[in-house]
Amino acid sequence: VTAAGRPRRVGAPPPGEHWERALVRVPPGRGAALAGALKAAQATRTARGSDTAVWVRIDPPDIG
Repeated sequence: VTAAGRPRRVGAPPPGEHWERALVRVPPGRGAALAGALKAAQATRTARGSDTAVWVRIDPPDIG
């Protein structure tokens, strides 16, 4: 958590917030399956009305 009044690194959460990050790698040819699973999980969370924000970024975006 970034303390108030301290400089932030680029990409760091705003003061008082805590972010978790994960890097998931898969073998070549499995990226589309991972992208599909992440999209399905995100849709389920949205449908259930979860109050916790979860962002998924797929890089490169053309795999899914």
